[in-house]
Amino acid sequence: MAVLLALVCAGAWGGMEVLLLRSAKQIGALRLNLWLMIVGGLLIVPVVVASGPVPSVAHVPIAVAPALVGLAASTTYMVALRDGMLSLVSPTVATSGGLGAVLAVVVLGEHLTPVQIGGLTAAVLGVVLATTRGRGSVDGMGWAVA
Repeated sequence: MAVLLALVCAGAWGGMEVLLLRSAKQIGALRLNLWLMIVGGLLIVPVVVASGPVPSVAHVPIAVAPALVGLAASTTYMVALRDGMLSLVSPTVATSGGLGAVLAVVVLGEHLTPVQIGGLTAAVLGVVLATTRGRGSVDGMGWAVA
């Protein structure tokens, strides 16, 4: 079941990227990001309220750092989509899981197995191959890796 849900998620994510690219080019990256935050915030409130105790003000300090990093990531992603090509930006951003693994080693002291290191290396090589366009430019790539 988890694999099926992951495949559905991957399909939805790909469709979302196409919609985000079109919207970012039409209304601008910052305006799009603002609307995503407003609509997402309005949609999540009833889900959170229905799922159990409402978050307290004591949770704010715990949530500020990830919220700011998430906002910065979302904004740079929208700018990369607005300025670049989806076929370049998407594979680069998809390496976020690998970067998270590296950060887990550096920040949290976790350890990677040789197989995981090999997988991360293959992912980086895959992104390099997926984003190489010969002698052409890689517009938006700077924002994708920011």
